[in-house]
Amino acid sequence: MGTAVTSSPAAPAGVSAFRPLVRPSGESAGSRAATGHSVFPGRFTTAQRSARPRRRPPDSTPKRIILVLGGARSGKSQQALALARGFEGPKVFIATAEALDVEMAERIRRHRAERGGEWRTVEEPLRLQAALDAEIGRAGVVVIDCLTLWIANLLAQVPAPDDLAIEASVRDIGRILAAHPFNAILVSNEVGLGIVPADPSVRRYRDLMGLVNQHVAALADRVVLMVAGWPLVVGGRGANVQS
Repeated sequence: MGTAVTSSPAAPAGVSAFRPLVRPSGESAGSRAATGHSVFPGRFTTAQRSARPRRRPPDSTPKRIILVLGGARSGKSQQALALARGFEGPKVFIATAEALDVEMAERIRRHRAERGGEWRTVEEPLRLQAALDAEIGRAGVVVIDCLTLWIANLLAQVPAPDDLAIEASVRDIGRILAAHPFNAILVSNEVGLGIVPADPSVRRYRDLMGLVNQHVAALADRVVLMVAGWPLVVGGRGANVQS
């Protein structure tokens, strides 16, 4: 089956569109990072592919990238934790949520208790790149929950970063994941299934999240869509999905 490639939606005025990511079937994200190229450009030439060194993690075990998408209360986090328990090594949960009110503080406390003692929790609402870098050589599997709040936190800064700065942050995450020596499971919301928001800032956020999800999905070995607690494998380099 060939790799299905779809065009990114047109960006609204003032929003820079990400460059589409096209990766030939069978090409690993890790081998792309070994060349020093960004994970987001288009196809490599034949000469570039043949010149790239083949790098393997120290334990020679291929590492996995999994993206878990879904709506609110669809079972995304539980699915991510269940998948992570299938991997060996120390387990790290990178939480991007902030306890800005009593309800959120209680939610965070409850989720931490549900994960249990086998998990080490890192709370990082903004500097996700640094948090991932810090786990190199330490973690066996990292769950990032979630990209949705991470992007929202970036946009909430004063002054807020422009779309180019956010794009650069996403590129950094992509480079780290492409060369990652640990298994990575990323959680994100599918926010584009509802009505078109009336507020321009909300439309900007919706469009950014759609593009972020597309680029992370293009890196992933498996993309899982959660619907009412049921996981549907909808794509990924290792998925058997009919085109």
